[in-house]
Amino acid sequence: IVNRIVIDPNGSNVYFTCGDDGTVRRFDRRVQHECRGAGEQCEDNVFVDLTKGDKYTNRNVGLNTLSINPSTGLQIATAGSDPFVRLYDVRKPTQPFRVYRPSWRSEEQRKAQRSGRSLYMSHPHLTSLVFDRTGTELLASYGGDYIYLLSLAGGTDGVTLTEGMEMEGGIRAASPTRPQRGGDEGDCGDMMNSQPTTSPPKRKRKRTRS
Repeated sequence: IVNRIVIDPNGSNVYFTCGDDGTVRRFDRRVQHECRGAGEQCEDNVFVDLTKGDKYTNRNVGLNTLSINPSTGLQIATAGSDPFVRLYDVRKPTQPFRVYRPSWRSEEQRKAQRSGRSLYMSHPHLTSLVFDRTGTELLASYGGDYIYLLSLAGGTDGVTLTEGMEMEGGIRAASPTRPQRGGDEGDCGDMMNSQPTTSPPKRKRKRTRS
């Protein structure tokens, strides 16, 4: 099942898809292809392959959505059935150049693990993510957990960690941007695309003497 189609901001003829099979595929409408279904003939357009997982997850990662940096068109972020936000460079997409995940070591989870209780958050997954217009921030929504804001601009390695973020095992651990439980696929897009509303200043009436 294809869950998302995104047009390349650098050209309307190229678009990317992601789906439950764990692949991101790149299509060019100007180039004819022979893909008619599952099989070897469909491997040419595979851009990212997570059908068997990677070094972060050793199983298929069904991809719920993807987002392309609208400023440059050179970075793709993926979100799926595991807790990892993966950022790929479209020029060499074999491995992600950045991987983020929230720090799940909350006191609530530690207590749940000790008592044997199950938590929905014990199997976190991404439901949505989107770049902002400038490509400097990335918003990620988790099912059963918070919405997280990742700052991608600045820093010696191209990434500035927002307040409360930490480095853990070489993976960026994110902090929640606000205490809202994850929702549907529209959450991130609505938040990133919304414009601040300001009311015009009220004019003072001049008093005239009769």
